[in-house]
Amino acid sequence: MNSYPKAESRQSVNAELMGQKRQEKALREFKEVLEDLVLMLREASGVETVCLYWINRARRQFVMETKATKLSQVVFQDRVGFADHFLDDYKNIRQPVTLHVGDDINPESIDHYYEDRLPIDYVNLLPFTNNEETVAITVLESKKEAFSTEQNEVIHSYINALGNVLNTYLEISDLYENEGEWVEYEESLSF
Repeated sequence: MNSYPKAESRQSVNAELMGQKRQEKALREFKEVLEDLVLMLREASGVETVCLYWINRARRQFVMETKATKLSQVVFQDRVGFADHFLDDYKNIRQPVTLHVGDDINPESIDHYYEDRLPIDYVNLLPFTNNEETVAITVLESKKEAFSTEQNEVIHSYINALGNVLNTYLEISDLYENEGEWVEYEESLSF
């Protein structure tokens, strides 16, 4: 009568697989929400391009999460080393920053446009901090410098939504990890 341990073992494997699938689903949906937020931000703010970059300090890279642009002459790289990206000087900002192309930032450092002339004049950086560290930067590239009151409200709503979505995702991830620990704990008790 050794069928009980086998059944118990199968249950723990199934529980682990289900937890992994739920975590993958949560990550996929998190990424979809980020895509939607970035698209809505671009539309509502009226800018030409919006990008969201994660700051991977361990690998010293900016990692493109998502982008939305109404321009056709744009090619983005998924991962760019700190030294090879114009965001390098701004990876530790805590407050939004507006840069004028040509004055504050070298036009040649914005290399994702492959037109003769850059179709933007301003770059707005919105940092996202977690545990007092800048973990992501949203980049808004536009022809205009100033935003209207309504556009500023949209930008602030975006920052709040991004924070809420990230915190929810982190909590869900922690719950899934903790669930795996409980499965392991229950297995150890059964032996």
